[in-house]
Amino acid sequence: MSAEKLKCVLSPQNILFVAEVTCIFIIVCVSLLNLTLEKGDQHLWTMFLTSSLAFLMPSPKFKMVENTDAVSDKDVKASSQTVSLEEGKVKISKNG
Repeated sequence: MSAEKLKCVLSPQNILFVAEVTCIFIIVCVSLLNLTLEKGDQHLWTMFLTSSLAFLMPSPKFKMVENTDAVSDKDVKASSQTVSLEEGKVKISKNG
């Protein structure tokens, strides 16, 4: 393995990633074991399990939506109400 490839493999980001995934793997295994054996507080181990799995999921990427003719900054119409912005105040009025 060349020095350049070794440098890429041992970068601080890669080391941190491997450490984080290893810790999460241990937490998931211990949580599943304790939930299976019914040891300790089940709510606590469920919380550890779900939060560690949520940590592994990629964060959502939201796209910015530009204003279109269908939706304006001044008025938003719902099925039974209209919400409008007048002089810095929100005004809600019934439709129909």
